Amino acid sequence: MASASAGEMMPAMSIKTQQQIAMEETESDLLDGGRRRTSIPPSFAYGSDEGATPPGVEERRWRSFDWTSSMASAKTSISLGVLSLRIDHEHEEMRQCKARLRPRRRSALLHSVASFFSTAKKEQIHLRHMQMVADVAKRNRSLAILNDMRTMVLTMDDESVSSPTSSTLTSSTCGDQTPRGSHSESSIQRLLDGMANADQVLAEDSLHHILELQSHWLERLVEMHADKTNNVSKERGTSSSVALQQFLAEFVGPDGTRRVPCTLDIPTVALVRFEKLLTRYRVLKPQVKESLDQLCRDTMKSFVRPGHEVEDAAKIWQSREPRDVMQSLIRELFDSIIAEAWVAETYHWILRAFVEQMVFSRLAGACYRNVSEELDDKNTLWRSQVVKARALDLEGVGLPVEIPQEVMDRVDLFAKSVEAFNQIPHLVPSCVLGVFLGAIRVLYTEANELLGLECGCVSADVLLPLLVYVLSRCDLPHLHSQVFLMENYAIETSQEGSEAAYYLACLQAAIGYIMTEVEKKNDTEA
Repeated sequence: MASASAGEMMPAMSIKTQQQIAMEETESDLLDGGRRRTSIPPSFAYGSDEGATPPGVEERRWRSFDWTSSMASAKTSISLGVLSLRIDHEHEEMRQCKARLRPRRRSALLHSVASFFSTAKKEQIHLRHMQMVADVAKRNRSLAILNDMRTMVLTMDDESVSSPTSSTLTSSTCGDQTPRGSHSESSIQRLLDGMANADQVLAEDSLHHILELQSHWLERLVEMHADKTNNVSKERGTSSSVALQQFLAEFVGPDGTRRVPCTLDIPTVALVRFEKLLTRYRVLKPQVKESLDQLCRDTMKSFVRPGHEVEDAAKIWQSREPRDVMQSLIRELFDSIIAEAWVAETYHWILRAFVEQMVFSRLAGACYRNVSEELDDKNTLWRSQVVKARALDLEGVGLPVEIPQEVMDRVDLFAKSVEAFNQIPHLVPSCVLGVFLGAIRVLYTEANELLGLECGCVSADVLLPLLVYVLSRCDLPHLHSQVFLMENYAIETSQEGSEAAYYLACLQAAIGYIMTEVEKKNDTEA
């Protein structure tokens, strides 16, 4: 018994000895502070003293943009955090809704009803997500503009202080420094006044204006999708091809004219019905629709975080021109719908117009992103010069026809034309061009009523002065942005062809006259 117990204790003692040895080796590998000795140095220790401590915050050199950058990043992170919480909440609501609509046993009728409500709910969720991201992008764009203004003020202030000490001009040229200094001070004062008038500054920014319109568009689209009066019912035995072509046939007039409804940057009932029809009959493949939604969300997020790495779907804007991206995107959606629903060629133009509204209302901001600064400069000059042009009457703009005195005395001269031009939208190119050509027709009608000019008698020599007179009395603060959209995105695909190109050229000539010749004319008369 004793020998047996001794034999049992020997392995235990040997095991204990091995554990003690392992513990001692482990403790010997630990450095001060409990860190383990490894062959890889700690992070950020390459080329530096491991024991060195970073300098305190008070020892760092202060930079003028530290406050604005920290405030921008803090507000951006807060906005993105709130947005993420709201999106998670919407996903949870959608999950609960799907759970309620999924009983264990149900008939074919209940199955179809549940599928319809589930699809409609998903569509509203996607639209609401886009609207949220667009709203956050708009607010972040506002913050970025104000930060840029503060940086410009600090930079100009530093230049004005350092210019006298670093000047190498002779005494003869130093006498010209006074107006330059006063100009610098006046520029700084204008910037400071702009910071105090932040709402006006943001309203004049082209990209912020487009993002704001997109946010309002998507918000209204969510409301209209939730409205039951805009629902599209799926009739039994009706194929997607028949349903879609019956819908598109509603926009062909008795004389064969094709008109798609357009409004001033708000969605129409026709567009809502079109999107619901695509979803209800599954005309647009789910993966294609999901890719479009993902691209829209990632593109808006790139406006929220311009200094960070963009999402995978939004990288396409960095490698290709926005015009090529938009055209290829519309063409792919257009071809996908035609292949799925077998749409007749008669309705192709109407179908493309609806697809264009669906795409540009979600991605118009990407078209302006690379040219926003140039458009801001042109629009600023336009707003300053158009005020001076309002002092010119019909004779002052050089109208080469006889003008009756009773017409000259009228206060509301060409009021209908002014109102028609003020209705030109900003987001969808075909809508911008269509409303512009409609305003031209209103101008022809009023010219006939007031001056007795037939449409065939209105040449470019008559049309240009009329356009100058009407444009000078319109409220179009972002006119150059609208012209940019028509020229680059609408002319090539327009059904009006050369007629649209002619009137757009006349519009550009009238704008050029107001921006360059009006001031010269006023100086000559003075």
